[in-house]
Amino acid sequence: MIKKLLFMKLKSLKQANVYHKKVLLRVDFNLPIQRGKITDERKIRAVAPTIKYLLKEKAKVILISHLGRPNGKKISKYSLRPIARHLRIKFNSDCYGKKVKQAIDKLNWGEVILLENLRFWPGEETNNLFFAKQLSNLADLYVNDAFSVCHRLHASVVGITKFLPSYAGLLLIKEVNSLDQVLNYPAHPLVILMGGAKINTKLNILTRFLSVADHILLAGGLANNFFLARGAQIGRSIKQTELLSSTKKLLNQPNIILPIDCRIGNLTVKNKLVKTVHLNSKKQKICSSTEAILDVGPATRQLFAKYIKKAKMIIWNGPLGLFEDKRYAQGTKKVWQIIAKQSKAKIIIGGGDTLACLPKRISQKNIFLSLGGGAMLKFLAGQSMPGLTPLIKNIK
Repeated sequence: MIKKLLFMKLKSLKQANVYHKKVLLRVDFNLPIQRGKITDERKIRAVAPTIKYLLKEKAKVILISHLGRPNGKKISKYSLRPIARHLRIKFNSDCYGKKVKQAIDKLNWGEVILLENLRFWPGEETNNLFFAKQLSNLADLYVNDAFSVCHRLHASVVGITKFLPSYAGLLLIKEVNSLDQVLNYPAHPLVILMGGAKINTKLNILTRFLSVADHILLAGGLANNFFLARGAQIGRSIKQTELLSSTKKLLNQPNIILPIDCRIGNLTVKNKLVKTVHLNSKKQKICSSTEAILDVGPATRQLFAKYIKKAKMIIWNGPLGLFEDKRYAQGTKKVWQIIAKQSKAKIIIGGGDTLACLPKRISQKNIFLSLGGGAMLKFLAGQSMPGLTPLIKNIK
């Protein structure tokens, strides 16, 4: 018997009657904005199929989103107004109330309006039911197409589902489908590539996939913690010493592959020459007290390439170095080139920093970009996803 995957259990937008209905659509427009201009449209392009579907059905589409962390205060740099201007759609500087309802009533069927940043109101992040009810008063039904916030217990994600018929958007279903395949039907060899600075959020995935993945390639902060756990001196490299006991338990796992060389930078001397250090001793002094590991070296890139080329499924989260600095971006850049040009595997890439390293448009059909970030990590680690639960069919 074939296991029924989670995406098959979700109530799809296409199962709802949205013709001439007011639809509150939760999207993720947490976009990079510089001087009022959007610098990366990926999230807009990703949600476009859902918006187009609703417009074709002559619905009034009410877009709601967050941007940044204004902590319940109205801060102009976090306003969604530049996004409305970019999309050439109507905008309202509030997100509930009489004036917002009047603006929605004035919309023609098949038009869109974007409301102001939900996080300008404290009730959003506290999952305040009064705030959720005010949002629900604007529409006939609710659609969640922001998988990236489905791990958060927020009013626009969870609370609102108590007041409106609720459905999953096309992008959300696509995200869950892709990650479902990893958890339930992984193709082998399965390679997990993890880097980045956030260590605690990735140890759970590492542990979960130890018995599933053929190879787990580590870089960034995670690898640094392993070096530290085996007695190496890593100077000012990113690390989390409170996780050392958990890391030590994983030291001798045969499918965990650590870097064999790294690029070292001096953090106190500007423009200090970068050097490559080969890793050959467990208690090696990799860095001085003023230095840090900031990228993988060329030998590690070749080592990782060997596993990547043979893989049939690849999950990648986190850059391999300090990619914002060109001197330490080569590891991430070269590994991406190997994945894009030489791998025929099913590839899932997620995480904001990871996507920031990649081209703005990717044409390879075997590559799926998960916009989930933290939600992707929690989903793969088997942790709670409160935003998905209300969207499952026949929930009592």
